[in-house]
Amino acid sequence: MLHNVRRVIAFFRRNRLDTELADEIRQHLELRRATLVDSGLSPADADREARRQFGNVTAIRERSRDEWGSATAVAVLQDLRFGVGLILRNPGLSTVVVLTIARVMVTQLYGVSRTDVVAFSCGAVFVMVCAAVSAWLPARRAATIDPVLALRSE
Repeated sequence: MLHNVRRVIAFFRRNRLDTELADEIRQHLELRRATLVDSGLSPADADREARRQFGNVTAIRERSRDEWGSATAVAVLQDLRFGVGLILRNPGLSTVVVLTIARVMVTQLYGVSRTDVVAFSCGAVFVMVCAAVSAWLPARRAATIDPVLALRSE
């Protein structure tokens, strides 16, 4: 429970967390660079070696965002924004699709009228949950697979 609360807080503080993470990475690289310069490397070589030893900065930032949990919420918001944009971009087609689905639901469900908001809302929520689960389960499994090992086995 506490973990989920932290994720919600991280979602609303993601800009601040990103700034703090960038500062930490910068300080870490500067410290490593200074150590390498003190050991006798030129500043350019020390900078390059510090970055090489530290690793891929972008990947580290993405992993940190994933741990904070804000990446999932941002992806959901982007999907919703994209869906609303598609509906607004072509309202005629959207209206036809909604009316067609309503007509099919009326013929398939006994006792549901075309204006039954509760039934259609429940149907929409059910479809969204099915879509989310069918996308989430394979993605979760794929996230546990090491890409290097997967490519080696082929």
